[in-house]
Amino acid sequence: MQGTYYVAARALSPGEVLTAADLVAHDGDLTQLPLAIITDPGQAVGGTSLVRVAAGLPLRQDMLRSASSVTIGQTVRVVAAGKGFTISSEGSVMNNAGPGQQVRVRLAAGQIVTAVVKDSGTVEIPL
Repeated sequence: MQGTYYVAARALSPGEVLTAADLVAHDGDLTQLPLAIITDPGQAVGGTSLVRVAAGLPLRQDMLRSASSVTIGQTVRVVAAGKGFTISSEGSVMNNAGPGQQVRVRLAAGQIVTAVVKDSGTVEIPL
């Protein structure tokens, strides 16, 4: 399957925040690349490098922490919304996750729920 993926335009150090200038688009066979390869610049821009990345190396999602990801121990707002109602509470994140990914959250009363990360401070329980 042919498609566009992104490589590092320069060497990146851990902790660096990526900008559009740090990405170079390449076209190629996506089946020959890791599953977590970056195929949309929005997946990388604003993210923080977790590891050293050599110039020209294809970028993977596991190399970066999303700008709006949640981390273990972080306190987040937990929202459940349905037709005509919204309930919210606070909870503690039990696993690292990025936007759109599932995360387990321990609520103040001790219950553990599975939610979807919306942004760096909010998760939503799908109903």
